[in-house]
Amino acid sequence: MVKLLRPALAGLIALLAVACGGRTASAPQAAPPAAAVPAATAPAPVTDTAATLFAGATAAGGGNAAAYDSASRRAFVVNGADARVDIYDMANPSAPLPVGSIDVTPFGQEPTSVAVSNGLVAIGVEADKKPNDGTVVLADVNGTILNDLRVGPLPAALAFTPDGARLVVANKGEANKEQTKNPEGSISIIDLRGDPAALGKRAVRTADFAQFNAGAVAAALDPQIRVAAPNATVAQELEPDGITIAPDGRSARVTLHKNRAVADVDLETATVTALLPLDDGGARVQTLRDLPIADLPSVGTTEAGQTITLGGFSALAYTGTDADSGLLNFLTLTDRGPNASPADVLDDGVDARPFPLPGFTPRIVRLAVDPATGAVRYMSEMLLTNPDGAPLTGLPNLAGPPGRAGGDEAAMDLRGNPLPYDTMGIDPEGMAVAADGSFWIVEEYRPSLLHFDADGRLLRRFVPEGANANTGGAELGVEALPAVLMQRTANHGFEAAAFEGSILYAFMQSPIDNPDRPDDSNAKAATAVRIVAFDTATEQTVGQYLYIVDGGNVDKLGDAVALGNGEFLVIERDDLAGPAAQKYIYKISLAGATNLEEFKETAPVGYNQGLETQPLPLLQLAGIQPVQKQLYVDLTAAGYTQADKLEGLALIDGSHLALVNDDDFGMSGAFDPATGTFTLSPARVPSLLTLVEIEN
Repeated sequence: MVKLLRPALAGLIALLAVACGGRTASAPQAAPPAAAVPAATAPAPVTDTAATLFAGATAAGGGNAAAYDSASRRAFVVNGADARVDIYDMANPSAPLPVGSIDVTPFGQEPTSVAVSNGLVAIGVEADKKPNDGTVVLADVNGTILNDLRVGPLPAALAFTPDGARLVVANKGEANKEQTKNPEGSISIIDLRGDPAALGKRAVRTADFAQFNAGAVAAALDPQIRVAAPNATVAQELEPDGITIAPDGRSARVTLHKNRAVADVDLETATVTALLPLDDGGARVQTLRDLPIADLPSVGTTEAGQTITLGGFSALAYTGTDADSGLLNFLTLTDRGPNASPADVLDDGVDARPFPLPGFTPRIVRLAVDPATGAVRYMSEMLLTNPDGAPLTGLPNLAGPPGRAGGDEAAMDLRGNPLPYDTMGIDPEGMAVAADGSFWIVEEYRPSLLHFDADGRLLRRFVPEGANANTGGAELGVEALPAVLMQRTANHGFEAAAFEGSILYAFMQSPIDNPDRPDDSNAKAATAVRIVAFDTATEQTVGQYLYIVDGGNVDKLGDAVALGNGEFLVIERDDLAGPAAQKYIYKISLAGATNLEEFKETAPVGYNQGLETQPLPLLQLAGIQPVQKQLYVDLTAAGYTQADKLEGLALIDGSHLALVNDDDFGMSGAFDPATGTFTLSPARVPSLLTLVEIEN
């Protein structure tokens, strides 16, 4: 057992580390259901503290991260990292007592969701191979397994009918990351009348979406429902991931978050009776214009003679419109420079990352857009330098055990020759312009905040506490950030920056690995991403907040822009391109969110204390609330399908946004150490500045 909360709670809460998170986006409102199917409404609210918390717990993808049984006063919490469901005695809701667990490894890869009714616990289990059918495990409240039943692929959410006579399972049917296997989504309905231990496959019926595959029916679907992937049927595209049961137990409303839709399901006949769009409350896109950036210069030539063009844009800032020419002015930022995919060229068991241009200097680039013609002009660039005026590099800082906190990847050239570490190397990803014209840049290695003057000269570098206590004895910067940030996984440090007054808000790209594991499994399973508030006047961290990403393939942030009053627009994305990709802009608010800096002594906030591995109800028991988030724009649905790495966002005015993508300098990631050459991406998406007009 790992004690996660500090002694300030007088030992009241001793929690096991569990890997799961919850989407906290405001629930969109569905269109009215078909007349033949009663609207599915939520059950009457419960008053028991524990029941209230656990009833609202959602796992990544929409499933229940936890469930509560009022008769036994026990809670059941999904523990994805250890492939089990943990059982807590909740007789005292403020002091959960671990009393057991249910191991699901005999049935699949990991638990996805849990529900309980009348002393019967149901657990959705993902198959060892993702596209295969999943399993529902039935157990009693003591953790004794009673039965297991086959359902559809990826049973993401479970819900009992009010009388406990049926269990409804939302089978997400999610495609693999390569999009080579894409099973159909479906809803399984399990008849529980009788002895749960004696149930067989006849107890399971399936409501599918095959009826919507027919050409005329598919063509008649509301255009707001996202079913745009090429070479996929409507049934393959639909991904059920949440369930609400009608009070009479005869029908259900199933959400399809990725598709921005809901399905009405008749539980008596096991049929989908209607497919309706969600009214998500977000902004509507009027126009979306992709503008190529012309005349980008070369940034260098490799030893093998290959020329590399400027790119790798990883931030965007709007700096105003020229009164005479009408040109829109922007600043963007390169990352650390061209690099290929890590490889073990030396056959020593350690991957190293190839840098074709080891001396590349990250830089700020000025662009101008003619809104009339759509032409984007490259104007100039400014190299970033150290305090002495010498150009910075994008090389990693420190050696360390692969996959562990504090160290960076090894670096090499394209022939496999090792490159030295550079303690002042940076991998910049986000940028904010201060009122005095200086620049604040956030980067991924330490991670760190860097303050540059208006000429690009480094003034100060701020790093996590303890960063200077490294094995090499290197002085990396001023220790002013939370130590726990050193547990970022490689290349997943700070990604976005935005100013509100003198406070710089720095957004991590992904969850940190907390506790730190060699395989980064805690980071991979988590959905809580940290936002750090740094007072640039006092040079101190004044806030930390949690942002919950949607999960699944949508596992990272891109860029952010401040709206004022603690509100921001934030890019949340996957790594795919095309109509099957998921690129969203969320509007978030810090109102009501917990400042973790104020909970250092009473919550698992710090280094290796496991905050990222806890589900939402246990965070709430510790007094921690994440930021509020609500969908603002579904960019893919609006037509943004061309780029996989959307990493720049700027606000022009209340009706117009601008985006920029990272083109990875045109590299595919492949290289040949025998010749010292790299392979250009055959499907390269060049750097584009995209203008988005929003309906008011």
